[in-house]
Amino acid sequence: MKPIMGVGGSRPEVIKLSPVIEWLERLGANYLFVWSGQHYDYELGRIFFEQFRVADPDEDLRVGSGTHAEQTARIMVGLERLIARIKKKADDSDPCDPS
Repeated sequence: MKPIMGVGGSRPEVIKLSPVIEWLERLGANYLFVWSGQHYDYELGRIFFEQFRVADPDEDLRVGSGTHAEQTARIMVGLERLIARIKKKADDSDPCDPS
C-alpha cells in the first residue's frame, strides 16, 4: 500500500503537522514525513521537531537557500523523484491505485 505523505518545510508546518503525525502514529498508518530542507538551520527548523516531539523526517529533500522560485522548483523535482521511487516499490495490483 502506498503511504500517506506529509510534506513540510517551515516552522508553521511543523506545528501544523505535529498532531497529524501523532494521529497517524496512533492509527498505525503507513505514512511518510518529508521535509523540504529549505529551513536547514537548527534555530529555523530542527528545534521545532524537538519542541513539538516530531520525529526526524523520513526524507529530507535538502532544498537549501534560493529564491522562492528556485526553492519551489527543487521541492517539486524532489517530490516527483520520491513519488516515482515509492510508486516503483508499490504493489502494481493495488486496487486503490487510480493510475
